[in-house]
Amino acid sequence: MVPRLRMWTSALLVTLTSGLASAGNVITVDDSGPAHFAQIQPAVDAAVDGDTILVKPGSYTGFTIDGKALTVVGDDGALPTVSGRIWIKNIAVGSTLSVARLKAQGLQSPASAQKALTIASSPGAIRIVGCELTGAPGTGSFPTGRQGIELTNATDIAFAACTIAGGNGWFDFSVCTSPPGNGGAGFLSQSSMIALYDCDVRGGRGGTGNTAMGAYRGGDAITLSDDLELGELLFASRSHIEGGGGGITNCLLEDPQGGDGGHGLTMGGTLSVHLLDDTVLGGFPSTGGNPFRGGIVTGTSGTPIVGGPPFQYVVSSLELSLPAVARAGTFLTLTFAGDPGDHVYLNDELTTTFALVPSWRGVVIAPFPSATSGPARARRWGVIPASGVLTQVYRAPALPAGVEAQTRFLQAYRIRANGLTLGSFATLTVLDSSL
Repeated sequence: MVPRLRMWTSALLVTLTSGLASAGNVITVDDSGPAHFAQIQPAVDAAVDGDTILVKPGSYTGFTIDGKALTVVGDDGALPTVSGRIWIKNIAVGSTLSVARLKAQGLQSPASAQKALTIASSPGAIRIVGCELTGAPGTGSFPTGRQGIELTNATDIAFAACTIAGGNGWFDFSVCTSPPGNGGAGFLSQSSMIALYDCDVRGGRGGTGNTAMGAYRGGDAITLSDDLELGELLFASRSHIEGGGGGITNCLLEDPQGGDGGHGLTMGGTLSVHLLDDTVLGGFPSTGGNPFRGGIVTGTSGTPIVGGPPFQYVVSSLELSLPAVARAGTFLTLTFAGDPGDHVYLNDELTTTFALVPSWRGVVIAPFPSATSGPARARRWGVIPASGVLTQVYRAPALPAGVEAQTRFLQAYRIRANGLTLGSFATLTVLDSSL
């Protein structure tokens, strides 16, 4: 049975962690150069818990991770492109899987490859950072766009700095009887617990075509099932959530109309949804019709939030950004974006956790230090200046002897007179300098 929602208000409790990060060997993947493998799937098959799979820029097919605690990260340069689905399943309690810097595009055929990302039956910690995830677009045979992401029974999921989109509906102006399709949803979630930081989530655009077969609507950005008993939770911070625009139809033989916009966030009335400094919008409608047969007809705008209402915090957010991968001992830029005068701090740990703490206005992803949380790192990083951006230099730590890679979990927070506010998180995979 999926565990119920964990909502902790004591700082002592949130130091519990859900699993150690990767601290093992590195397996390289490169489709056009010397490496252990030319594709990601055989690298996953060969990996054991604790390994890191380093993917060089290139083009790859979809892959499945079943029950393994790994880090899969795109190296410096262009994002590696995955054609087909990334499927994650059976990540156990106490295990951590990290995926960073991949661009996945769903395919209409085969049906198993239509979504960009599926996560199922996974109570373990899963962290998705800096990825672009888009569902398959519609085609003549399958005109409806597909979902970008589908989550089912996944109770410890956190996204940061990701772009997530449903596929666009198919369009064709060639013939009146050629139907376009609806846009796909950005993501669907059932019985899952999700933290969303600094992400852009959009429904796909409705199909556009010269058709007499009706208007086609944009996809919803986020749809959540009404399943609080099983621990359904969404926390979103500093994210843009927008339904897809409606499709345009125009056929000189009939009286078509413009398509409706998709909804921003659709939720059941009993769900636990918390929003902090987000933009939530319905999709724009389109205008269509035949000036010779009934005139121009405009669709309906999507609704920003359907159901609820969610709980909305009235404080501003704090953003953390840094590269997802670095070599040991090198220097990189770490940036905080927030309100001038904010005193900013950083948790920098080898473990990760998932705990909604309403009094801290967020979800703890990088735990506060404990006796077993790893080496101490500097906690206070300065005060945000008038520009709203504080830039600091961070040195990637050295690796223990015999270890080729570690993944660290970092999360910013600030302290004001009204208390502590959690900021966004990031993952940093530190690689041996020889890689």
